[in-house]
Amino acid sequence: MRYVTTVHIKLKTSTGMVDLRPGHTFMPRYPEAVKSLVAKGIVLPMNPYLDKNNTLRIPFESDPKYHWWAGGQNIADTLAELEVSPEVWKEYTSDPYPKKVH
Repeated sequence: MRYVTTVHIKLKTSTGMVDLRPGHTFMPRYPEAVKSLVAKGIVLPMNPYLDKNNTLRIPFESDPKYHWWAGGQNIADTLAELEVSPEVWKEYTSDPYPKKVH
């Protein structure tokens, strides 16, 4: 999975320190190593996600299957993959809430 930085950070890698500016995308060798950075909002996954305000974010560099505006899957399918709550679901689609979510 690719990630994007939201702030200027320095990361330790197997080859030394790497200086990353906001907006830099990278693919870590060990994704579990960035979990704490994701939790703090320092880096974000490049796949669709809900931000802290429950706003659906679909990064442009995410898999094109999520790009509904360019013929990708519809938003309801993406919301189902994210297993959003019924309240969030209603904000984005009038499709029936799937029974298999939550």
